[in-house]
Amino acid sequence: MKIAAIIAEYNPFHSGHKFHIEETKKIADAVIVIMSGSFVQRGECAIYSKFARAKAATLSGADLVLELPFLYSTASSRDFAYGAVKILNALNVVDCLSFGSESGDIEFLKKLASYEETIEFKSILKTLIAGGMPYPRAKMITLENCRLPFTEDPNDLLATDYIGAINSLGSKIAPVCIKRTVAHDSSTEADGFLSASAIRNKIREESDVSYYLPHSFSEKPLFYESLSPLIAYSVMNLSKEDYPVRGKADSDLIATIKNTPFGKDINSYLYNIKSKRYTMSRVKRTLLHILLNSGEKIPEFSPYARVLSLNTTGAEILKRIKKESDIKIITKPDSSYEKENISFALDVKATDVRNMVLSKESGEDYLVSPFVLK
Repeated sequence: MKIAAIIAEYNPFHSGHKFHIEETKKIADAVIVIMSGSFVQRGECAIYSKFARAKAATLSGADLVLELPFLYSTASSRDFAYGAVKILNALNVVDCLSFGSESGDIEFLKKLASYEETIEFKSILKTLIAGGMPYPRAKMITLENCRLPFTEDPNDLLATDYIGAINSLGSKIAPVCIKRTVAHDSSTEADGFLSASAIRNKIREESDVSYYLPHSFSEKPLFYESLSPLIAYSVMNLSKEDYPVRGKADSDLIATIKNTPFGKDINSYLYNIKSKRYTMSRVKRTLLHILLNSGEKIPEFSPYARVLSLNTTGAEILKRIKKESDIKIITKPDSSYEKENISFALDVKATDVRNMVLSKESGEDYLVSPFVLK
């Protein structure tokens, strides 16, 4: 059985994601998805719970859905990619990694990734980042300065991070790309598809999005603004001694967060912090780490994979993984996992914080079993 993997957020799961799974199954017998949990890489809440999004993916053809730990799902694009690829590689069953791409040219993406391993590239990139330039912009400027072809598409740039992670791990996983039908963050429909950001905006406006979703969500959607009181409180209680260790952010950003008046709402507060040096996503991610009280004791790698949903094929794959994996496989967690692994404790806390805002019961990670499609 040839097994492909997909790294995703599914925020929410829509028809474009279903298309990606279907296209991937043309080159593989089965698909494993590793998906962000309660929060996503932009530093925002997942609009629906990880359990509901995983179920929608399995109903649309994903054979096994695993959770990408909070530690990686709310990290920079490099760490997001590296953490996901390292977990997939440790399963010892994945043959290829399938990702969406604006260019759809895997050889071009491989070349870009190889350029990024050169001494010249690393030197220029390091200098630009040290000077305060955000990583995505620094990456494009570095490619220009090296007189190399480059792309401004976020999905292509993320793809090179995936390929770079595969290369740095010495993994045998083969990268493959599926050409995207809709540009990243596009607000325009194309061939019946709409971007996740445009769908979220429509949900916020209470517009009907059923046409774009293969499976409906019965949950109440959650938006970042709902975290406002919790974030304000956590920032007010942030001490100077905490500055260097929260969320891997540098002390200047933490000091700016602490010293910026909160104002009338969370959005004005965010825009007062955002700058050429600090992207909005980075600011939001850092605030999340302050909220969840993550710190310097977080391990470099989280050696586990949490199962969220599966079908009968996924059950067979899971049996194989349990025999061959280098990391712990969690299907029904208990409280001992929190004591054993700080990263897993953060996953549980992230779910509880999300549910607190929604006035839902805490401990959902221990109450909900993986969805099984038979």
